[in-house]
Amino acid sequence: MAKFGAIERLQNSYIDGTNTFSRPGEGLFVVRLGSKLVGICGLNIDPYQESAEVGRLRHLYVAETHRLKGVGRKLVSEVEVHAQGTFDSLQLYTSDPKSSAFYLALGYKKGGIGKASHAKQLQT
Repeated sequence: MAKFGAIERLQNSYIDGTNTFSRPGEGLFVVRLGSKLVGICGLNIDPYQESAEVGRLRHLYVAETHRLKGVGRKLVSEVEVHAQGTFDSLQLYTSDPKSSAFYLALGYKKGGIGKASHAKQLQT
């Protein structure tokens, strides 16, 4: 994967132990094509909320050569399936209009609580 700020932050926070995606309900999801990593997305307890029932999508990134091929959609779907039973809702932050359109197409609504641009209630 090409160098990308979110990926570097994810890698650095994992290495230094500040975010290992290991608390209840959390996870780090990847899509590989052979041995090549083509997509990644994390799920955390939302650090900007007082409730552990709100999850946060983190660091969604799909390699440029694999965009518009369903990789991002697959990652978010897997995160949502994993989140059910632990989280009541998911939130995220993006300021990118294309990313916003992507999340809106997946059923996220603009807004959220605190530092969030989009949110989605999960099915219970």
